Amino acid sequence: MLKHWGQVTAVLAAIGGGVLLATTPAQAKAGYTITKVQSIRRTAYHVKNDKKTLFTWDKTHTKRLRILNQMDSADQTMSWMADQKVTMTHNGKSATYLHIGDEYNSDDGYVYAKLMVKGYSKGYQTDAAYFGYYRLDAATKVGVSPSGSVTIPKGTVVQTAYSASNGHESLIINGDALSYQLRQKLGLTGTQRLKAVDLNAVKVTPVAQPAYNTVKHNSFADTHASNLFAGTPNAGTQKQLFRTTSDGYVEYYDNGATQTQSEAVPQGKPASQKILQSSTSHGVTTVAYRTHIKGLKDTPTTVAGKAGYQLTIAPQTKTTTVKDKIYDTYLIGGQPFFTYETDTSLPVTAKKVSAKTLASLNKATKAPTYYRTTKKVTVSAPFDAYVSGTLNSKITLPKGTIVAGTLTTQRTKKQTSRVLQLDTSRLSANLLKPGYQRGLWGSQEPATTKNTAAFTRVKRPAYLPRYGSAGDLYLGSTTKALMAGGIAKQSVQLTTNGYVEVRQNDVTGRSTEYRAQPKTSVKIQRTTIKGHTRYLYLAKKLSGFKTTQVKLHGKTQYRLALVNPQKTYAVDFDPEGDEDSSLSYFGFLQLGGKTFYTGYSLGD
Repeated sequence: MLKHWGQVTAVLAAIGGGVLLATTPAQAKAGYTITKVQSIRRTAYHVKNDKKTLFTWDKTHTKRLRILNQMDSADQTMSWMADQKVTMTHNGKSATYLHIGDEYNSDDGYVYAKLMVKGYSKGYQTDAAYFGYYRLDAATKVGVSPSGSVTIPKGTVVQTAYSASNGHESLIINGDALSYQLRQKLGLTGTQRLKAVDLNAVKVTPVAQPAYNTVKHNSFADTHASNLFAGTPNAGTQKQLFRTTSDGYVEYYDNGATQTQSEAVPQGKPASQKILQSSTSHGVTTVAYRTHIKGLKDTPTTVAGKAGYQLTIAPQTKTTTVKDKIYDTYLIGGQPFFTYETDTSLPVTAKKVSAKTLASLNKATKAPTYYRTTKKVTVSAPFDAYVSGTLNSKITLPKGTIVAGTLTTQRTKKQTSRVLQLDTSRLSANLLKPGYQRGLWGSQEPATTKNTAAFTRVKRPAYLPRYGSAGDLYLGSTTKALMAGGIAKQSVQLTTNGYVEVRQNDVTGRSTEYRAQPKTSVKIQRTTIKGHTRYLYLAKKLSGFKTTQVKLHGKTQYRLALVNPQKTYAVDFDPEGDEDSSLSYFGFLQLGGKTFYTGYSLGD
């Protein structure tokens, strides 16, 4: 398998462009507008024809996100959950799309509705559950474990876990999130749990998480997050507890009972009020109710024309760490409260690598291999959708093209043959045009060719940095940038066939951004090396970088300096794992007067 060298991510500062390239047809498709949105109960769908390529799109219909028909496994066809039907209009024509996600409540974009079939695919199974909220549209009878049943009133908003298994959809209502009043009316104790109900046998409407609710949802809900304890974070026991319930009550427990963070249902009877109004502004939620709650700093207001009280719920942006625990903090009516968030983890570290250690690592590491074509060659190169899915496009490598590759063997049923696995994603945009024109991104998967005779082994090109760098550069001058993670706003790629390419990236996106069609691509005409500096000669000035004009005419008018200041760091991204296997190496480089870093392939 072709080894991926040095792909890293970091938050980078923006820098300028250069020679602009044409946009791909997918990028040029402007004017798609969502003109109608219909929320629906989460409904299973599957691909109508899994032999035909089917993309999901972002909301502007300009980015291909997934190739749905490639998501099937060996034993079953994938099913997707739709939560919206939308109308997209383009050039005066309208079509219906489904907004879909998987069973973990992911956002997988929009797919043309006519190419999907309602219902689970044959044999589809999942035990995954996600959390959400529903309003009961009728009085609903629910079984209680270990025995008995209760009837929850019509109109109650409940927090639920949704699951699907063998095509059967069910909801598990979180009884712990219901108010003290309702739990008492139903006769529920702290040890009793509600049994799952058949989603198709009950009348419910999906609703958004109530604004007043403090539960934080990721893939799975932490039901304890709704219990907020008075004072500053500590791991001990507390006497005062505040919470809001799914069915719309403010509850304050100050009854002498000890409240613990390990219990989802608070102890004793609270002072409580039904929430009559709620609103959120600038991250602060204000709830209004009829009567003052002793112990809380609520303030008088008018609710529906009558006297009442209001209380602010303000989550704080900073967490607090006590020993090995991390706590979220809140101000409830200006008073401090907290709740347990997670355990702490060891921080990512970066240590400088000495010149001696660097030389030793480099000597012990097998260097990446490069090949040059001896004639024009056509290969089938992989290209990716933005999130997942790969399609092949034929690209042509002219004679003399240098490409990173690994010579290996490939075994078929009949024989074993020598093949060359090529890293085509590191080639220049002019060669990858067939994939870009399809609205795809270069793939980290290798292109495999049996035509090994058309390639000859060559040394690492002089314009590429040493120590196994893939030529991918990320703006940043400190170790903080190395450890920050995230997506760089701008990245530079020195391609294996000798181009300087600049990309502008969506910092909220994925690492796929680094393999998009670049905004700027300039051919390196010549390279010279003096000490730790590589001089790259260009026919055109690279905008946004310091380039020196050294000639008035010709292909080498401009000189771009790539300086290695000999600053190398070992970063441990998994300090709780094995020390040797979790180290990644990076070196700082200066390109055109700006400091970047690149990943080194060392120690493998």
